[in-house]
This record gives sequence, structure tokens and C-alpha cells, in this order.
Amino acid sequence: ELIFNIYKDKITLNEKEIDKQLEKVVRENKSLNEYKLSEIQIPVEDNSDKDRLINEIKNQIIEIGFENTAIKFSSGLSSLEGGSLGWISSNSLSQGVLSVVKNMDINDISNPIIQARTILFIKLIDKRTVSIEKLNIDQIKNDLINKKKNEILNLYSNNHLSKIKNNALIEIK
Repeated sequence: ELIFNIYKDKITLNEKEIDKQLEKVVRENKSLNEYKLSEIQIPVEDNSDKDRLINEIKNQIIEIGFENTAIKFSSGLSSLEGGSLGWISSNSLSQGVLSVVKNMDINDISNPIIQARTILFIKLIDKRTVSIEKLNIDQIKNDLINKKKNEILNLYSNNHLSKIKNNALIEIK
């Protein structure tokens, strides 16, 4: 939320590029896969701490379940809803997440997906295939726009964190 509030006015998207992607989706796909997903996002400050965090989250998922673990540990905006992201079009997912999700069975939980400074666990709740004729073209366009905005916000987030780390001065006495 902090990154969004700081950088929301700096997000600019090329409408022509979005329209080209939309045309490509409609032209190339007669149907579209959608996934009902939940997530657990864990921020990682130190790579040496990564394995401990992964094991702790895996143990918590076994002990209290995925949803309760998301509520307790996830830093994602979806944490209050037990990590629920709802139905997401395959076009809205990053290539890395999509390659993991499309090989999962319903109710499977992914192995940890390591992103810039985040460990991500995905749970596949359900999946469906929707024909393009039945889809709302405006919804597909909104999904593409949201995907681009999230990519830009992730770049700003990583940049912001790097600036803070570079400007931080810690004195040891």
C-alpha cells in the first residue's frame, strides 16, 4: 500500500500496447483458462533466513491449514481473506506463476516460488476454461491493465527498497 500511495501517479500505461495485447489474446485464444487461487506472500530480508522461513510456513500449513497460515503470516493484501485471490485469468499471471499453476491439481499447494524479495506459496482452489465468446472483453482488458500496473509497482517497490538500504546508516558503538 505504501508503494502504491507513493508511486500511483507515476504509473503510465501505453493504451495502444494494451489494445494490441487484447487483440492478440482474442485472436489466438478461442478459450481462456482461469484459476481460483489463494496465496501466501512472505517478505525475505536476508537470503540466509529463506530456508528457515520456508520450513516454518510449510509446518504451519500442515498444522493450521493454508488459509489460517495466510491470515497469520502473509504480507499480501489478500491475507485477511485467508489469501484468497479469486478467479484469475491465465493472461493476468506472470509466466513464472502460470507455469507452476497450470501443472497443479485442485487443492494442491505449490512449492515456494522465490521472487525478488518474496517467497510465494500458491494454492489452486479450482480451475475452468471459458470460451472467448462468453468472456467480457472489458474484463480481459482490465486484467491486462492490472497485470501491467502490478509489474510496474513491483519495479518501483524493488527500487524504493534499494534506495532505503543504500541510504541507511547504521552505527555500531
